[in-house]
Amino acid sequence: MRWSHRLTAGVAMAVLLSLGGCEGYNPLAYPQAVYRSDLTSEPIPVSPRAAGVSPGEISEQAPPPSFVRAPGTYKFTIPPTVSSFKKSNDQLRQYLLYYGVPAATQKPFLIITVAPTVAPVAKKDPNFRILSTRTFLLNGLPTREWSGYTAQNYPFTELMVSHRAGGDKLDALAIASGKRVRRVALAILKSIRWKSGRGVPAAR
Repeated sequence: MRWSHRLTAGVAMAVLLSLGGCEGYNPLAYPQAVYRSDLTSEPIPVSPRAAGVSPGEISEQAPPPSFVRAPGTYKFTIPPTVSSFKKSNDQLRQYLLYYGVPAATQKPFLIITVAPTVAPVAKKDPNFRILSTRTFLLNGLPTREWSGYTAQNYPFTELMVSHRAGGDKLDALAIASGKRVRRVALAILKSIRWKSGRGVPAAR
């Protein structure tokens, strides 16, 4: 499940894009005749209190409960063509990403969730038809990938990312609605990485 060598950024991107031979076919890497993203049968509501996130590098980290077993930060980069909103509570942080300025009924093309326990959506939701799975290193992080089509025939890719020291996991679910959205989604997925920090006891 874990490779001993570290993939470069270029190789990681190639892994996300290449699905040939015995590993199956990744529809997210090819043009599709679709016009908007569709996560499930119902739109995901954005809370009015959800905080807007500016484009650029996102460095996210939850407050440690008592002692940080695996201190550090997941990071990823959001381009200026993407609108994003952050929703968080004591258990998770979630980023809803939209291409351009979202309309009231628009659904996010990419959802990134970070939490101590997080399960892949595609494995449990019948709206997702999985065509291939793989395990690889994404910027040195053990990663599991599921890809295929939604019930509306929109291509998707979902990544479950973790770091070797344990702690929070990152789940990223991307649904492509066209060439531009696909390229942006893959670029954001490619940018996911982990930066270690020093563990310190939390304030009591």
